[in-house]
Amino acid sequence: DYDGVLRLESAGEEVPVAFLYPKNWNRKVILWADPKGKRALRAEGGAPSAVASTLVDAGFAVGAVDVFGTGSASSDGQALDHQPR
Repeated sequence: DYDGVLRLESAGEEVPVAFLYPKNWNRKVILWADPKGKRALRAEGGAPSAVASTLVDAGFAVGAVDVFGTGSASSDGQALDHQPR
């Protein structure tokens, strides 16, 4: 598994990311979009969530990002409940 930062150095941009990897990868990746950002991949206690675990057990790598306003990319760590203006 990987928790880190995806960087586009030429533009000075960074996005927090998380990936869960299966033991036997089927060479397919699912990118998970969720208002909770990368936290959506994990349940309480840090284990993979039920859905993420099912996908990983089926051989998929699963990744999520904290884009603007989600997860660690929000001002308070919580998902936005409305579109900012």
